[in-house]
Amino acid sequence: MLALGIWLLSFLIPSILAVVATPIVRSVAGAVDPNAIEENVLRLAGFTLPLVLIAGSIWGIRLLGGRAADLGWRRSSSPWRSVVLGVLAGAGAWIVFLGVGALLELLVSDLDTLAPYRESFEEPFLLASLFVSAVVLAPIGEELYWRGFVLSWLASSADRSVRAGRSRPTPLRTLWVPIALTAVLWSATHFNAASLLQLVIFGLLLGWLRTRDAGSLTMPIAAHATNNALTMVAVILAGSAS
Repeated sequence: MLALGIWLLSFLIPSILAVVATPIVRSVAGAVDPNAIEENVLRLAGFTLPLVLIAGSIWGIRLLGGRAADLGWRRSSSPWRSVVLGVLAGAGAWIVFLGVGALLELLVSDLDTLAPYRESFEEPFLLASLFVSAVVLAPIGEELYWRGFVLSWLASSADRSVRAGRSRPTPLRTLWVPIALTAVLWSATHFNAASLLQLVIFGLLLGWLRTRDAGSLTMPIAAHATNNALTMVAVILAGSAS
């Protein structure tokens, strides 16, 4: 229930901010299209979503008697190595998903995996804000919550090494159910049916990376950020081409 409450707050708080800020911005903007104002305010309020996930995860783990380090918010045993491996994992996953997405679009004629981003193509400010949110804020917030708080909570009954950390990687066989469940839940919250398969597979990869390097989140955050960055570059290129 605590994990669900944090997730709901991450959507509720941006919505409240958007409701409060929209009339204020409208009064200042004057003759600007009201619909455009509402959409832009909602997008900017979305920046708070990963911030709520970060704060909520730290608050939640403390309520359960843990520490921020139990979420994977700890120094990696070899930071640069973990970053490089995470970047390579994210880039490799993106290449695979690029092929899977292309195949799905061939099999399903009306499928458009870039649909959620197309409305931002003609608005550089929105595209820039989306890039910052996707590449910086989302990887940190989502990994801290899903692969940190939720996975730790689910895995605690199977193997406490994810929360406490070990010098050796945790055996995957003890954690595959928590990793799989976290991947499915994380994928579902993206509300993107066109990319659901890729998201589930990527979620499995991120969960596995969390179990490496004594449970540090360095590798999954680096992989998540790299994958999102490459996706945004593809979105920008597709928008300029069209």
